[in-house]
Amino acid sequence: MRAAVQFTSAAEYGDVAAVARLYTESFAEYYSDGKLIPVTVSAQQLEEYLREEQMSLSDCPVALLGGKAAGFATVGVRPQEGTAWCKGFGIVPEFRGAHLSLSLSLSLSLSLSLS
Repeated sequence: MRAAVQFTSAAEYGDVAAVARLYTESFAEYYSDGKLIPVTVSAQQLEEYLREEQMSLSDCPVALLGGKAAGFATVGVRPQEGTAWCKGFGIVPEFRGAHLSLSLSLSLSLSLSLS
């Protein structure tokens, strides 16, 4: 039996350094145009990225599978404007193929509709 996907916010998952490690791990073995693109993000880089994109770790869901962080989505929300956007999904390599992007999309859709 496959474990159920659970969700938490990146803010609840850990501090910025922990989320930066998850970001880096989630984009391991990332390919673009057939080329391996190494992705490494430090806590400082993640903080700058979030600030520039006006995003908060509280709005970014982390998918947990079997108690392990399996992926996340970077999300921005502007309630005063009634807008939200997803900058992307990162899935830890060992969990790829488990339809976590779909699960994250459904989680986002539900959480944003309740906001």
